[in-house]
Amino acid sequence: MADYNDKLNEIFDIVPVSVLSETTESTQQNQPDTDNQIIPSNNTSLDKEVFEYDLKTEYDEVKKNYSTIIKHGLDAIREISDVAYQSQEPRAYEVLGQLIKSVTDTNEKRIMLQKQIRDMTKNTNESQSNGNTNIDKAIFIGSAADLNKLLKGKDLE
Repeated sequence: MADYNDKLNEIFDIVPVSVLSETTESTQQNQPDTDNQIIPSNNTSLDKEVFEYDLKTEYDEVKKNYSTIIKHGLDAIREISDVAYQSQEPRAYEVLGQLIKSVTDTNEKRIMLQKQIRDMTKNTNESQSNGNTNIDKAIFIGSAADLNKLLKGKDLE
């Protein structure tokens, strides 16, 4: 069996697994353990740029995929619509209805994706602001007596 493995290793020009594991163990013993350490990043502007770039590229890719699915779905709807009309089979109309629902769901997912991306970018922009927040409307939850105590406490200060 060993000769068979040696011949295969020689044919494919690879290092045997036993030799490979021995060399990795010896190199790991000589190096400090940095795998479990968290290294904080001090460059938040770079992190924000990387996050925005990743977000934009992922968004573009998903948007492209949804657009392709919708385009192919609309083509399939046209073709199945013709088949259903010509055959007058209930199953063909059922498939047509399912396909229309599928394309509609994909459109809804695409809109939700846009909303999620808008919310994510809004949240990152808000977290990067200087802390200035404008409150348009505020709601107090409590009794009138609690509100009165709160307002009297503000007057004393």
